[in-house]
Amino acid sequence: MTYSVLALDQSMTSTGFAHYKHGDSTPSWGLKTYPPWENDEGKYLWNFFEWLGHMCVDLKVTHLFVEDTRFTFKNEPGDGPRKHEETLTQLVASIGLIQQAAIVAYKLGERGQHIEFQAVSPIDWRRLFLGAMPKPGGILPQDWRKILKEAAVSQCHKRGWIIESNDIADALGILTFGICTIDESFRHFQTPLFNRAEVAIDNRVRELK
Repeated sequence: MTYSVLALDQSMTSTGFAHYKHGDSTPSWGLKTYPPWENDEGKYLWNFFEWLGHMCVDLKVTHLFVEDTRFTFKNEPGDGPRKHEETLTQLVASIGLIQQAAIVAYKLGERGQHIEFQAVSPIDWRRLFLGAMPKPGGILPQDWRKILKEAAVSQCHKRGWIIESNDIADALGILTFGICTIDESFRHFQTPLFNRAEVAIDNRVRELK
């Protein structure tokens, strides 16, 4: 089986990306940054489309995974009252970047480069990359998010992927999830790493209490 997987943790101003081709000894990764979009949504969506298209062609991508960044209006248990005051620009980016990635996959498919495209829920990729992670009671949403971000960076370091950006760490988590969905042999190496990640999360939760 041969494949070339590209994964994105995309956002308006900072997109972490990670790539792995079957047979490589380690993934490659990087960070794409933009200034604040302000009223230039069309400009930056187009720039993202062009950048991602060139990346997919250059890397001969066969599978493209992005994070499902759609805003949710459903509170998690224990979160309490929660207001959503996203700007129009944030909402456009949340949906638009996913759409642009889907269009890239479609257009390259028309040109003969078939790309499997999937938007991945953060819950799904974190469950695989970090192991079981039930949210403790009494933890504020922003603190829990910080714990998860730190755990992703730590998990990368355990694998020998020395990165500092949590956007890149999340992209590598999404990449790992993606590879596991298409390569069963790759998935078998994950379980011992799950256990160590769960211990790290438990320790960090105790520190915040």
